Amino acid sequence: MTELNKVITSKIINISELSTKIATSAQEQLVVVEAILQNVETLNFGVEETSQATESFSDSSIKLARLATSLEKETSFFKV
Repeated sequence: MTELNKVITSKIINISELSTKIATSAQEQLVVVEAILQNVETLNFGVEETSQATESFSDSSIKLARLATSLEKETSFFKV
């Protein structure tokens, strides 16, 4: 084997090893991206639930305020 063939073979092996490392890194990044996506979806679900609960709480607060006003009107003739 000539010296040039040895250099070329060495470079090919090096490129092959780098390609394997790149493929492995890409796969690892895919796993991380999928985990991030799952976490974002979980967070989004929690935000939606919180939003709905806040809206329900707001509605209940308005109803309670109306009931309090009504009760105050109904009992205003009583003197302590």
